[in-house]
Amino acid sequence: MTNFVRSILCILNLGALLPRRHAIGLTTIFPIASFALLMICPESPTWFIAKDKEIKAKDALVKLRGENNMDVIEEEFDRILANQKLTKLNQDSTIKDKLKIMFDRSFIKPYGILFVLTIGGILLCGFTILTYFFVPLLLEAKIPLDSYWTAAFLVSYRAILSVFTLPFIGNLEKRKVHFVSGAFLILGLLSLSISTYLIHEVDILENNPMVGWIPMISILFIYTSEALGWE
Repeated sequence: MTNFVRSILCILNLGALLPRRHAIGLTTIFPIASFALLMICPESPTWFIAKDKEIKAKDALVKLRGENNMDVIEEEFDRILANQKLTKLNQDSTIKDKLKIMFDRSFIKPYGILFVLTIGGILLCGFTILTYFFVPLLLEAKIPLDSYWTAAFLVSYRAILSVFTLPFIGNLEKRKVHFVSGAFLILGLLSLSISTYLIHEVDILENNPMVGWIPMISILFIYTSEALGWE
């Protein structure tokens, strides 16, 4: 646990310990690794069952557990199905019943693990570092816009897009959502990392002023990935 806390603290301080071009470049590694791992993973069986696609759910379990473990697959399938029915029943329960479930250990433990993994994923994928360098990156790019108003616009864009996409994302396959949002994140981080090197070359920025717009566009891509559900 101590090593985990130290790792989190190192990630949080990555922006303060390293030049921004190095810190942003390092965070690109984790989304690329996640994207590559996702390519060999099937869609979530739980999501398929939630959408009444039980055949596809079993196919996904076969890919995950192997064709030689049908007993395990059937047991797990029945358990997911039972949990899904229980979830639907809980949707009609009272607020008091929902609060009781929230404080039950059987809920807190798995939720706590997912919460830690989500926070760790956000930290590892550069969102914290981007916040740390947000305005300095825009100032350094020397775009003909007020950097602070531009930052406010980008944050507002992320919030508005999140609100509009939220009702639709839940109905889409999680794997496809992560592929699309991951592609935006990787493209944004890579272009932002490259642009930080280019901007330090004075001749390039003077001879090609359009290079200064790359950080803004990159941040736009990164915030789009977050609004589209990257976790």
